[in-house]
Amino acid sequence: MRISSLRLAIPGIVAAALIGAAPARAEDSEPILVEMFVSQACKASPAAAQYAVELGKRGDLVTLVWHIDYWNILSNRKHGRWRDPYGETAFSARQRIYNRKIRGRTTVFTPQAIVGGAGSEKGWDRKGVEKLIDLEKEERRLARTSIARKGERLAATVDPSGSEFMEVFLVSFRDWSATDITGGENAGVRFEEPHVVASVAKIGDVTYKTETFEFAAPAEGTGCALVVQERGQGRVRAARYCP
Repeated sequence: MRISSLRLAIPGIVAAALIGAAPARAEDSEPILVEMFVSQACKASPAAAQYAVELGKRGDLVTLVWHIDYWNILSNRKHGRWRDPYGETAFSARQRIYNRKIRGRTTVFTPQAIVGGAGSEKGWDRKGVEKLIDLEKEERRLARTSIARKGERLAATVDPSGSEFMEVFLVSFRDWSATDITGGENAGVRFEEPHVVASVAKIGDVTYKTETFEFAAPAEGTGCALVVQERGQGRVRAARYCP
């Protein structure tokens, strides 16, 4: 197994409110969040990982690749098992919540693309995912975001519209990951992926006033994204890469 990546630690986080700032109308230019749930032990996931590379190059999207862990028990008769080095139980739990909310089911599948926290499609189905992206662009965004660098730290501003309660998350990821698979269903396959999630942390809430959140800038070879989401992992109202 060869893995080229950097390990991340959740950065320290400080949140502060900008008192008295007026709410602003959400802009249609806010990127759409596409979350891809994959496993290196799942036979169908390499095609979704390849598609994620294409999505990750688009300026109208924020693309995050989450590796789930429940395929780690799968055993191939010839090549045995493969433990996904990026798979996390917490990421599998995130996928299950989406499936309960969006599909009304407790079952999950991989690869799965979640668009805007509201639409589900097979991760390798380009036409299906593109259709969801187009539909999501028609949905009015309820928050506007910006992120500015302040030395070795970043300041993220979330400007909501109305009084709906939203949660703000910081997702840390590896800019690029390449893994040579030597076991399981994908033995002999090289996984190459962008924006492989390493950690996610809630950094605060927003309702009717603008809020600013400060946190450490990502290390070289890593990145982060701000995700503003309705309470309880609902619809995504804004998403933006860290500069």
